[in-house]
Amino acid sequence: MGPIPAVAARAVDKCRAELVGRAGPYRYNCPLDRQFFGFAGLDADALKAKLATGAADQQLADWMLRKELASGPLPSKAAMRL
Repeated sequence: MGPIPAVAARAVDKCRAELVGRAGPYRYNCPLDRQFFGFAGLDADALKAKLATGAADQQLADWMLRKELASGPLPSKAAMRL
């Protein structure tokens, strides 16, 4: 998914699996997903709706980047350190 981090790709995979009833033990919008969504300025329900349209990976990456940029500046690298 291009410049989108692996945690986002994992959330997308879990959401797609959930949409088709094949998520198994994996849960979309888990605490890690929510942490990423909050950081990136994304909404779990909006992402799920976008995925339900059948959007391809590149379309999702573009959509995520637009949403992320619209949410304001990202925290500095120093602010991201735990």
